[in-house]
Amino acid sequence: MGVVAVSACDTGVTVGPKLAKDQVLRLMLEDQPASLDPGQTQYPDETAVLRAITEPLVKPALDLSGVMPAAAQTYEANGAGTAYVFHLRTNARYWDGTPVKAQDFVYAWQRLIDPRLAAPDETLFAGAVLNGERVSLMDPQRDKAAIDGALGTLGLKAVDDYTFQVQLARPDPAFIWLAALPAAAPIRKDMVAKGGDKWASDPATLVTNGPFKVTELVKNDHIRLERNSNYWGARPSLTRIDFVIVNDGAVALAKYKNGELDEIAVQPAQAASVAGDAMLSRRLVKTPNLTVFWIVFRVNSPPLDNVRAEIRRRPGAVGPRGVGPLRQAGVPDLCLRPVV
Repeated sequence: MGVVAVSACDTGVTVGPKLAKDQVLRLMLEDQPASLDPGQTQYPDETAVLRAITEPLVKPALDLSGVMPAAAQTYEANGAGTAYVFHLRTNARYWDGTPVKAQDFVYAWQRLIDPRLAAPDETLFAGAVLNGERVSLMDPQRDKAAIDGALGTLGLKAVDDYTFQVQLARPDPAFIWLAALPAAAPIRKDMVAKGGDKWASDPATLVTNGPFKVTELVKNDHIRLERNSNYWGARPSLTRIDFVIVNDGAVALAKYKNGELDEIAVQPAQAASVAGDAMLSRRLVKTPNLTVFWIVFRVNSPPLDNVRAEIRRRPGAVGPRGVGPLRQAGVPDLCLRPVV
């Protein structure tokens, strides 16, 4: 749930009066992204930035009915659904002007499966790509000498500079959605070698292929993006995006009211006041969030170390429908459901 300023700019074609020279969008991040390395992405604060600065092979359609071309202009699958061939755009460039090539996708996807990286999305890609599960289960210490060679057995191939081929372990209708994840974006091997473990923390080595690029990265304060002048697609209307890190809901709301932020995520503590405000309620946008939260009780310390405590005798006494604050934030469930 969030509030959006009426004057917030769009990245598409402008209709109406001529825009001012500087078009800046200021967005809230609830926490400092742990990393902007696509191979280490897993949380919304990271993917929000990565979707602006990177471009995977395909991207979700606006209505989520399927995927649209992105870094790949076209793609096709074989009849069995076990092989995909992506044809990259020959005019796609990183922000430094270097062409985006198939080998960059091979390298990026190998990193996702490499057990030494321990990528959050490792199981997704390892389970889909031919030989991925075997390679991902190798021990980073015991099998250290063999891992590089094993990565070469994965079903990932640069047929030529602009043709990327993926062999799957089995037919997987969901695979094309993996190719749309920020984690699936291309990565420059030379930049990783140059920057080492900190390559994604320095705007100079965080060389990406999306419509924007990182120009400032101040930890726990802000991340500034500016246009990638070498982006192949339509030029964004926005000249800059500032992601401002604010982990206090009350502070974020105050910044929004003062015109310092154009969009914020409304926290539960402020939800009622925002919904009851004549102006803010008109700007309130409610969106579903596919997230599962749960409560774990510490039964080895007071008062729950007492086996006679009501929660230990009758767990249903407080949940799930008994947890009042959660009722307005989601739908109670009686069990954890596996992510599919």
